[in-house]
Amino acid sequence: MKQQWQNEFSQQGYIVIEQGIEAALLAQLQVYAQQLLFDAKVMAMQGKDLNNIAVYKQSGQLSISRINDLFRYQAHFASLLTHLNVLNVAEALIGEPVLPVYESLVIKDPINTESFDWHRDMAVRSDERIVTMGIYLDDSLAEQGALKVIPGSQVQAHSVCEFKEAVEQGSVASQNIAVKAGDVVIHHVNTVHGSDKQLTNDLRRTIYFEFRAVSHLKNNPRFSEHWLNQRVKLMEQLKLKATGNDSNAIVLPTDFYQEQLRIEPAEYCFKF
Repeated sequence: MKQQWQNEFSQQGYIVIEQGIEAALLAQLQVYAQQLLFDAKVMAMQGKDLNNIAVYKQSGQLSISRINDLFRYQAHFASLLTHLNVLNVAEALIGEPVLPVYESLVIKDPINTESFDWHRDMAVRSDERIVTMGIYLDDSLAEQGALKVIPGSQVQAHSVCEFKEAVEQGSVASQNIAVKAGDVVIHHVNTVHGSDKQLTNDLRRTIYFEFRAVSHLKNNPRFSEHWLNQRVKLMEQLKLKATGNDSNAIVLPTDFYQEQLRIEPAEYCFKF
């Protein structure tokens, strides 16, 4: 299976782990997400914490489209980092121990009809495997604004604008990645992808992690030693819990989110 993941990822720039999250855990995550969205709307209406909570307003209605620094608001989501189909898959694809760089919850609901145009998560081309992982809490079909990708684009030098034009002209084919709740999708940060508008009355919530090799983080000046140590401490705590040696609640290391990262910018197609 590990070799199959690596082969598919190398060829396509993404893989899908069907039902990667078991039903009982998925149900718990859905409850946490529902409560978090309620709390986030209350904070948004009060004008609080808008640096980490993205708000969308349409016809007098308010919805939450993204929550960054996810563990700040719901530490239970951190337990996913040691799940077999999260940590093991990330390390199998990257080839060495990994750490999460960021964590967020992205929401598409009937109020928010925005699409995500074609883009790369990282504009800089990377020979290293840096991956974005989406854990789907709800079904994501084409009419619900499912993820769409351009297979193999992670190893091609063409810009996002060139790919977008090629798709529109029909010379390059894109692919919709329709998934069910509990599925996990992992793509390379250089894979060109996007999603269309949400056209149903259903909710689509996805937890996103970016994973990088520990060796990469140690050698990248964007990541300080303090930031790295905080991430290592969290992973050590989570691994103890996963083995049953720690039954206490998850506690984020002190000042876990104090240091704001400036990671590499994404690549979009802007024409003027």
